[in-house]
Amino acid sequence: MDDLDRNRLFSSTAVNCSARNLTDFPTHLPSTTTELVLSYNKISEINMEEMKSIPYLKELWVEENNFSFISDGVFENNFMLESLNVGGNHMVDLSPGIFQGLRNLMKLYLHRNRIFRLKKRTFQYLLSLSELYLNGNEIFMIEKEAFHGLNHLSLLDLSNNKLRKISGESFGRLASLQKLNLGYNQVNRIQYRSFFNLTNLKAFVINNNNLTTVPRALTFPRGVEHLDLSVNPIEFIPMEAFARLHLLEILNLSFSKVRVFHGNHLKKLLPRLRLFVHHNPMDCTCDLRWLKQWFEDDILRSSEIRSLPHVKCEYPKSLTGKSIMTVNIADMDCSCEYCQKSSECSSGRNTCNCNDDSRAGHLDTCRSIVASSNASSELMCSFSQGKCFCSNMSEVCENNAYLTYANCYSPDCVCKPGYYGNGFLNCTDVDECHREHNLCHKNAYCINTEGSYQCVCRNGYQGNGTVCDSMKHKTVVAIVTTSVSMVIFVVLISTLVFCIFPKLRAIPREEREYPPTGRKKKKKQSTKRYVDLYKIRQLSFTNSVFRQELESTVHGDEWEIPRKKLRLIRAIGEGAFGVVMEGTLDTGMDHTKQHCQ
Repeated sequence: MDDLDRNRLFSSTAVNCSARNLTDFPTHLPSTTTELVLSYNKISEINMEEMKSIPYLKELWVEENNFSFISDGVFENNFMLESLNVGGNHMVDLSPGIFQGLRNLMKLYLHRNRIFRLKKRTFQYLLSLSELYLNGNEIFMIEKEAFHGLNHLSLLDLSNNKLRKISGESFGRLASLQKLNLGYNQVNRIQYRSFFNLTNLKAFVINNNNLTTVPRALTFPRGVEHLDLSVNPIEFIPMEAFARLHLLEILNLSFSKVRVFHGNHLKKLLPRLRLFVHHNPMDCTCDLRWLKQWFEDDILRSSEIRSLPHVKCEYPKSLTGKSIMTVNIADMDCSCEYCQKSSECSSGRNTCNCNDDSRAGHLDTCRSIVASSNASSELMCSFSQGKCFCSNMSEVCENNAYLTYANCYSPDCVCKPGYYGNGFLNCTDVDECHREHNLCHKNAYCINTEGSYQCVCRNGYQGNGTVCDSMKHKTVVAIVTTSVSMVIFVVLISTLVFCIFPKLRAIPREEREYPPTGRKKKKKQSTKRYVDLYKIRQLSFTNSVFRQELESTVHGDEWEIPRKKLRLIRAIGEGAFGVVMEGTLDTGMDHTKQHCQ
């Protein structure tokens, strides 16, 4: 940029031709024009050549004219333009080429036109756009990637259009969006992941629509601080509806049709919340006692004082028209029929304990809590005027928490082992490694993990972490053990070679020929009546001596020759001697035969 251009830039000019009944775009504008106001005229077209002559233009206001279209490339030379207001005209279509060259545009006003559809990549050239106003049109469809390229968009106003359905890809990746206004449409359905990428959304307005339930898609933009759901035909507010909006400060449910509101733990979930629920046909039963307590405990932060008289009861008939602040809490009870019907809503898994079919006067008398075995469908149900309303309590607790039914009327969320917190807002991992005492060995590292910890032995040690032994010590023990085992083995082999084997060789030949009687095969007894004395070699005494010795061994009906005496006889003499007795030995032998018969 030369010196002349700099001088022109600093000597800026503002041209205001609003409400002059102009029918054509003005010409011969100063080249130093930075602000041009042409609002409330009858201009029907923007002069492209004249726009090229004012390259330093920063603001252009042409609202409330007769524009039905804008030619592609008309702003191609106005790269310094920051604000463009084309609202209040007759435009029905937007072409991506219209905004070509406007890379520095920050604010775009397209309100009160006749636009009926947002096409794919309509705003792709508006790389610096931060505010986009599309309210007051006839938009009924938003195509996929319609807002592609708007990486710096912080405000999007789509109110007062004809939107019926919000799809999961309507808003693309508007990660910088902080305020979204969908009020005064005809929205009756919002897909689950429609706001998945709106991670920085702080204010969300969706009032005056046709929503009958709180959309589950609201669980994604967790940074929302201001939520307006007023003037919708919503009858029931479940416990999990706002469980993930931990930063929510203002919740507007006024002028709706809310009858049943499960908010027992709402203050634990949203401690900074200001609640507006006036002008709703509330069921002042035991399920709504928490609301009266809410207003009494924290009236200034919960709601404006002037709106409290309009928080009125419509059911039961005995309380119809009364302000919840003037009703006695004991009158906000649940009949046995109400309790039993609530039990039927939850498949009979809850308990009802009403005495004599009388109306209950205490919180713990009629219960409608379901203690289901399935953690994904923990329900708290209410039956009101022919309808069942149930909250999925499993979605109320934090991810690392679970429900406990210590108080049957209102279950609580408790953090799992290894975590600490209140169970509703947070459950933080416990760092077991920073505790004064842990289970790890002194020679082990403690590694904190999600919900637990691990112990790992240091280098030079081995074990499971709770016990770590030195690897050097184990090596020494192994060497000593092996050495001792080898020594014992050598001693055993030596003992066998030098002690036992020689003795085995020295056993007499006779012992090997005649093994002990215990191992000798028992011979079959002969049927003949004679005693066969085996040959005895080298006998040195006479037959008479041997006969006497033999007779002395006879007892009763059997002949018994002890092994000792056979060995003695064998040792005394050499030679062989055999006697065969057939009844003629002598008188003594005859006596023996008689005993054998």
